[in-house]
Amino acid sequence: MRERDHREGIAAPLELGPPLAAAKGLHEWACFCAHQAAEQAAKALYRRLHPEAWGHVVSDLLARLAEPLRSASRLIEREKELDRYCVSAHYPNGCESGASMDYYAAPDAERALGHAQAIIERCAHHPGTAP
Repeated sequence: MRERDHREGIAAPLELGPPLAAAKGLHEWACFCAHQAAEQAAKALYRRLHPEAWGHVVSDLLARLAEPLRSASRLIEREKELDRYCVSAHYPNGCESGASMDYYAAPDAERALGHAQAIIERCAHHPGTAP
């Protein structure tokens, strides 16, 4: 089942991406990796409950799930903030002008990592998640 593939895809972007990128001052890359980890967690849960999970927008994927997962409005805010990192932090032309790295700093990377961890934790403890 593809759910397992998504669950296994959480570790690398979460554990390797943000620490290595932040150490080198690549805060935009740390934000993007945090988004990728949260996306994999959302897709793993979605695939557990539904046959297909399309798209890269974490807030959209989780919005299609049962209400108990999204009961905390703070979690929704975190999802949407991470979604903003998907394009602007990843692509060189993701911002109106300048390089992506010009728009990100250490606090952004730290916040993105915290958001990703909260989403991953919430997805992992959803009643429909496999042990």
